[in-house]
Amino acid sequence: MWWKVKLSMTIKNRESLSHELKTRAAALEILEMVLDKKQNFDTAFDTGVSRYKGFDGRDRGFVRDLCLRLLRRKGQIDVVLSGLSNRGLGTIKPQSVLMILRIGAVQMLYMDVGDHAAVDTSVGLAQSQGYVQQKGFINAILRSIGRQKDALLKTADENLFKNTPAWLWKEWKKDYGLDVALEIINAHLTPAPVDITVKSDAKNWAEKLEGTLFNNGSIRLEKSGRIPELEGFDEGAWWVQSASASLPVQILGADLKGKTVIDLCAAPGGKTMQLAASGASVIAVDISKNRTARIHENLERCKLSADVIVADGKSWKPQQLADIVLIDAPCTATGTIRHQPDVLHMKAKADMDKLAKTQKDILNHASTMVKVGGTIIYCTCSLQKTESEAVVNHFLSNNNSFSRKPLVKDEVFGWSNMLTDQGDLRVLPHHQKENGGMDGFFIARLIRT
Repeated sequence: MWWKVKLSMTIKNRESLSHELKTRAAALEILEMVLDKKQNFDTAFDTGVSRYKGFDGRDRGFVRDLCLRLLRRKGQIDVVLSGLSNRGLGTIKPQSVLMILRIGAVQMLYMDVGDHAAVDTSVGLAQSQGYVQQKGFINAILRSIGRQKDALLKTADENLFKNTPAWLWKEWKKDYGLDVALEIINAHLTPAPVDITVKSDAKNWAEKLEGTLFNNGSIRLEKSGRIPELEGFDEGAWWVQSASASLPVQILGADLKGKTVIDLCAAPGGKTMQLAASGASVIAVDISKNRTARIHENLERCKLSADVIVADGKSWKPQQLADIVLIDAPCTATGTIRHQPDVLHMKAKADMDKLAKTQKDILNHASTMVKVGGTIIYCTCSLQKTESEAVVNHFLSNNNSFSRKPLVKDEVFGWSNMLTDQGDLRVLPHHQKENGGMDGFFIARLIRT
């Protein structure tokens, strides 16, 4: 197989590359792991950069920025390359040559890299990978980008929707209409900031960390740097958690002392820690042994306690009924695209349809865990209504023991624009854009009557 030959050549020649070529070669390996082998970006990034000696923080930052920008704008970049190439992009062989073109193009169009440096390193990268006969082709395409940059950027802007897979673009237009769908995809071009949740004294910690205090008590860090090195991390005063992800627990109210709460699909444990910090008796359930290990680690660091169980939320049964069941259901995670643009390239409509069935099964089973008069909070970080509103509506139409308890403005910290007509909370990426935007999230509150 040609790719096995290429990989062995890459391993052999890594240390002979110039420093500039090493960063581009690392990006090439990472992007191929994500786009071709469907590996999670963070895993691919750690693997890719670890193969190159001598990378400092700036090098790692450059490689990460290049890869993430390309993943966000791959559709636009491919439109540009298609217009300049006399070959269809799908016919360029091997496909690593196309990836090298993308790496050069993203530097020229969307990064602060000189055209000459982007062209030279792309041609050099092709030679280092053994694609000597493709050097002229790569050089010609990238030099054309340099000559026509303004016109090509305009063309790219007109094709912004191409960054989103066709099936997903269709879903968002159906769910929200064209104008809101366009706002969503525009928001995805901007990386998400880092938010944290504190155990107590949010105002004080916002001042210490020079962050912005949100209405709900989340703190948005303006200068995050390396998270473990920030004040308060080692002592467990706070944990990283997006402002949107903190809302499901916050709408339950501050006083949860004496309440038994089951946190289904609990990993990595942000909501578990919120519940424990509020004084609830928490049972955290997750199907993944590795992910529940992270819950234990986070609880230990933050000096909080909960009963953590490795089990399938579709079948596990508690010893007694709970006051509250919180379900952060497994989903396509499209609400996190600003953090994880690889989601755009990892999910398919079949994944959404399969997950929607899983979500229905989990919600149905969770309904047997809660007391009469008790509460179910159902939430997902998916932007698609198929995984959110439709799941709740299906459940209520088939279960007359539960009813929706609509959320109101005072319960959602004044963010009334996020409330749906049915009283659910629907957070979209462009909400609070004046403060850096939000992760996409859906929350519904159900009561066992």
